[in-house]
Amino acid sequence: MKRVFACAAFALSAPLALAADGDVDLAFGDAGQVAIERPPGIPTAATPVGDVLGLADGSYLWSIANKDASVWIGRTRHDGSADKTFGSDGTGRLALTGCIDFAPTFLADDDAGGAYVWTGACLVHVDAKGAIDTGFGGVPLTSNGDYAIVDFARDAAGRFVLAATTGRTWDVLRFEPDGVTPDTEFGADGHVRIDVPATNDLRSINALAVRDDGRIFVAGWRGNTSGPNLVVAALTESGELDPEWNGGAIVDLDPPSGQSGIEATALAID
Repeated sequence: MKRVFACAAFALSAPLALAADGDVDLAFGDAGQVAIERPPGIPTAATPVGDVLGLADGSYLWSIANKDASVWIGRTRHDGSADKTFGSDGTGRLALTGCIDFAPTFLADDDAGGAYVWTGACLVHVDAKGAIDTGFGGVPLTSNGDYAIVDFARDAAGRFVLAATTGRTWDVLRFEPDGVTPDTEFGADGHVRIDVPATNDLRSINALAVRDDGRIFVAGWRGNTSGPNLVVAALTESGELDPEWNGGAIVDLDPPSGQSGIEATALAID
């Protein structure tokens, strides 16, 4: 998985090992781990997952929502030390306190050393120096409680694709490169709801991936009589079920023999 976060600390793994492939890189941080103390806060729910983005120069950007109603975005050097040139306060991170939510955060590469960030409520753009692009995004993309955003990607045309759910639905949203405007050429005003039949009306979308040609894959699960089935669907660039993949049908996999359920929690395109 690309994201591994705990409530009070998170780990970043270096891409180069000093010993055999797969060994912990003891030269990274403190014996292969970087721990950052985070601010206390009121919410008692488990801290949502954050994200880590590896950059071409070997450094990392990371993001996480905090219990004190802030979102942190930071930059860590290849050796695990904080890049104190990132941001303006010498910590190597910046704190967002507007247009955020205590929810999962996601990063997408801007191809210039910075990142586009899903803050739990908005899209923002952070440049390579840790400054916020005030001309981009910064507007809530869904009404409070409409959807839970579960994954996020930027496509080859610079548009932003979000996998979302109401708790019982599979939804895909796409926005123009400004990070604000729904893409009216995708589904109905930028929104596609995928029909996934399910026992007891239980289902969840968990992950998405976007091909270079704009086609979108989404994955998750749906209820059956014994436990969840793994489900994968593909959409065309305009938002219809893709006839070139499984004949336009979703893939619905029963659990392996002896298992009560199976679901997809991540997705990648080879």
